[in-house]
Formats: sequence, C-alpha cells, structure tokens
Amino acid sequence: MPTRFEGSDAERIDQPTAGRLAGHYDLTVAHPGASPERHAAFDAWLAEACGKYGLSCARLTSAVASTAAERLSCNDQTIGLHVTGGLDWRRDEGLVRLAFAAHDAGAHAVNAPARARAFTDRAANMDFDEFAVSADKDGIFRGFH
Repeated sequence: MPTRFEGSDAERIDQPTAGRLAGHYDLTVAHPGASPERHAAFDAWLAEACGKYGLSCARLTSAVASTAAERLSCNDQTIGLHVTGGLDWRRDEGLVRLAFAAHDAGAHAVNAPARARAFTDRAANMDFDEFAVSADKDGIFRGFH
C-alpha cells in the first residue's frame, strides 16, 4: 500500500497554463466549462488525496486541452490516470480530443473514451453532478455511488 504523507499542504489542484504543463502527471481531471467553482469540492478532495500519497495532479481546462493532447501524441507528456466528467461526447471538443489522446498514450481512464462516446447516457459519461464520491474514514477513495 502506498505511503501516506502527513501534513500535506496540497489545498488546491494545480491548473497549469499551456506553457507550464509538466512532463508527467499521476492524475489529471478535466471538467467542461469555465467555472472551476462547480467542481471545487471534488477537486479539493482530489488534490488533498493526491498530496497525501505524493502524487502529482492537475485540472486540465479547455484552454490547455489541445496543447496537452498534442504533447501526449508526441510522447512529450504522460498521464497515469485521466478523469473526465460531464462531457458531451457527441461534440468534437478539445477535452474530448484530450481524453482520447490520454487513453491512446497509455493513461488509465475511469471510463474509456470510446465506451463513453458509444454510450452517452449519464452513467457512462460519469456526470459528477449525479454521483457521490465515497471515501472511508481515512479519506481513501472507495468509488462512486
């Protein structure tokens, strides 16, 4: 089991600009829209959990999606786990391209992009507005319900 770091100061998730993308992120999350407040609680919990385990994490916005997708395609960037929530998979958005690029580059996905695109119901799309995150008493992620 991974070691938990005590006293983590990770209070917020990193939101890099296109010119400041790291070469590797252990975990990335992409939410559609320009309103980070909508997902603030989930992102704060995610940043804290990643910080406790010494993992790097970032929120990739539509402003950096094309750059990140290009870097992933050229093997200039790697992602361990990519979480995409609430996308309209029928539209060709930058975040959809990012999800496919991350998957093609070897990142694990909560829900594979091809499956999510094929089954556009809310459960397959992982619409976080309808799912609650569950964690045990130590704050360890246990799943969605």
